[in-house]
Amino acid sequence: MKSVDASTTPATIQVDVAEFLSGEEANAAAEEDGAIAEGEGVPNDYYIRNEEKDVVTLYVAGDVRVTHIQCPDSCVEGIPGQFDAFATSFDDTGEKSLADEYRGAQSQYWITVEGGEVVAIDEQYLP
Repeated sequence: MKSVDASTTPATIQVDVAEFLSGEEANAAAEEDGAIAEGEGVPNDYYIRNEEKDVVTLYVAGDVRVTHIQCPDSCVEGIPGQFDAFATSFDDTGEKSLADEYRGAQSQYWITVEGGEVVAIDEQYLP
């Protein structure tokens, strides 16, 4: 996710869509992209492939559900969050860690779109 604009109605987000691959699919894609040598495995069993750098603008539903990751309490399971606080985190460009409540553009997210609107934003934990 590149940016969030909560000042518009409806709010919008700008995303650069990427593939999040795991297992053998991740290994094959990383090998094909030259990220690993033949026969190697990807670190932490995932590979993010981003072949196109196009940014897409999506409309956000007024009742969007947001979850975030925060360690040490909830490193893997998402904690229910607030869209406004999530959006504000994109304004702060300072370095973030997993101890921060929201990490803005420094993290990765799963976006669920229904009926042309983003209805869920879930942060992805990466070791």
